[in-house]
Amino acid sequence: PADAIDTYREIFEDEPSERRAVDALVRLYRGTGDWTQLVIMKREQIELTDDDAGKRDILAVIADVQEGELADVEATIMTWRTVLELDAEDAGGQAALERLLRSETRWGELIDLLEDRRETAKDDADAVIAIELKIADVLHTEMEQTEQAVDLYGEILERAPETDAARVALEALLEAPEDRKSVV
Repeated sequence: PADAIDTYREIFEDEPSERRAVDALVRLYRGTGDWTQLVIMKREQIELTDDDAGKRDILAVIADVQEGELADVEATIMTWRTVLELDAEDAGGQAALERLLRSETRWGELIDLLEDRRETAKDDADAVIAIELKIADVLHTEMEQTEQAVDLYGEILERAPETDAARVALEALLEAPEDRKSVV
């Protein structure tokens, strides 16, 4: 593989737009486990890709390598943000970024992400409610912003009184002595 890498590297350096050389280097770096070089070559593939869907697919691979092989959470988060810049409604990107922000306890950024998702889902009332329930839960359980959580649960119930999850959560908040003090 080393000789093949050298050969394709020379071709790539002479002609960076040579797709076959880039693709070959991607395969070779994957096969040898050279994850850093793989990410670099996958980024070159992005430059050679015209459509956003193709770019998102390549970015998803990069994010998987950054997280799984390189254990670089910050780079992974940035890559998923790039996916969402290309397509704010990319479900895989949204879910992955939400998972990472939760695992890194980056609550403010998670709220921002969920608010963006709420905006893109504004035509789907059920999706908006599901997202708002997540926001309210994070506000209360992780950020200790009980008053804002109560307000949001109340807004949900005003729009959709049949939302049991909001009603149960609101009742629990109002019954808990430590939370009742912060609301009243």
